[in-house]
Amino acid sequence: MVLAVGGQKVSETENSITVRWNALETEGVIRAIPYVDSRCLGKEIELKVALGEGELLDAPEGLAGICGIIDGPVTYKVPQPSSSATYE
Repeated sequence: MVLAVGGQKVSETENSITVRWNALETEGVIRAIPYVDSRCLGKEIELKVALGEGELLDAPEGLAGICGIIDGPVTYKVPQPSSSATYE
């Protein structure tokens, strides 16, 4: 069981959760209660999330997808690189 405080749970898988955080919040919380092997509830896990204005970066320029055999390297270009971001 997973609960998001300060936002709305959009989707959930066995290993991840996607949350749409409320615009006016500065902190959110994700609470998860795992199941143990016997299907009994385990100990609650709480993760605090700092919310704020993140830096929106332009999408890289290059192939949108790879299908088939590609001979040689595939190069992408960042239109306006940010000194505070890491690119790989």
